[in-house]
Amino acid sequence: MNTQEEREKLKEAYKEHYRALRELKEKAVNARRVASVKEALQKIGDRSVVERLDQAVETVQVHLARAEAKLEHFIDSHTQRAEQEETQAWMDKEQARQTIEQIRAEMGLVHQDIENKLSDLPEVTKSVGREKRDETSEKTGQSASTKTIGPRI
Repeated sequence: MNTQEEREKLKEAYKEHYRALRELKEKAVNARRVASVKEALQKIGDRSVVERLDQAVETVQVHLARAEAKLEHFIDSHTQRAEQEETQAWMDKEQARQTIEQIRAEMGLVHQDIENKLSDLPEVTKSVGREKRDETSEKTGQSASTKTIGPRI
């Protein structure tokens, strides 16, 4: 059993040795991480990096302001154009309505003139056929122009 006990002791010693190696490796990895973080913080702390970042932010803000101004100008001009077109369309409709009203008024006057002229004309009924003579027209010498198709009743 000596050999087996020695083997167990050696096993334990190897395990301890490997644990210590693993811990040292982990500490080395952590130390590298900490060192890289410190280096990055030092670089960020450098004024030139901060100034370049500020310049980049300022450039972006300028480009953004220009884009906003262009967009605002486009929207304003488009809105004004739409309002002008709408106003012009309304004015065209109004002018058309007034023209129609004027034409209707003139047509009404023409219609009244025609009716007045027709009312001034003697009433004549035209027909085909023999003409009957009125007794009143024979006495006055005027003939009433009444023609009929066939005898008039």
